[in-house]
Amino acid sequence: MEQYSVYMHVNKANDKKYIGITKQTPEARWGTNGRNYQNRCPHFWSSIQKYGWNNFEHIVVASGLSKEDACNMEIDLIAKYRTQDKNFGYNILEGGTAPSLPEEVRKKMSISMRGNKNGAGHPCSEEKKKKISEAQKGRKFSEERRKHLSEVKKGKPHAPCSEETRKKISDSHEKLPVYCEETGIVYPSIQGCAKELGVQATLVCRCCKGKQKSTGGFHFSYYKDEECA
Repeated sequence: MEQYSVYMHVNKANDKKYIGITKQTPEARWGTNGRNYQNRCPHFWSSIQKYGWNNFEHIVVASGLSKEDACNMEIDLIAKYRTQDKNFGYNILEGGTAPSLPEEVRKKMSISMRGNKNGAGHPCSEEKKKKISEAQKGRKFSEERRKHLSEVKKGKPHAPCSEETRKKISDSHEKLPVYCEETGIVYPSIQGCAKELGVQATLVCRCCKGKQKSTGGFHFSYYKDEECA
């Protein structure tokens, strides 16, 4: 049976925490100077760049755990230290979000998510919404971009994808979470992300694959690391 560890990174400057699990050795999971977070957990990586890896305390909370026990502990610690709140930590998800979780863990997460009406992803706080809005003010869009925004507001649909394209997206990427740098939200799927932001799913997919830098002014990447919460 695979054994898991639960770990915590603590910012020495502000006491903000990041909590995660791994079936690797923690040091291998983190990488040299935390470099393994660069693509897997960009939200936390930006803070590592700002403060420096040595300005975080790296703690192995527990080891030799089953996957279920590790997931449960991760969920409990994230809730206890409120690390999803940007004032207290760097976690984006509730924890225990690896694919094919035990039923007990999925039930626990479901209970913790009750009351969240935003089906497309994790909600932004009012402060974050305000910052995003202010950041967008004054941006100069091309004529093509303005036309696109106008069509979205009018409810005009995008050019339809072929049946083959839709099937490929659905089969290959439907269950992969997508992270948007601008909103800081992890969306459960490409389709859900595209619908929420008014962009084409095929272009979001291209961004996630690295074939396109951005679309609609947004940058996307797959958020599929089972050990990153």
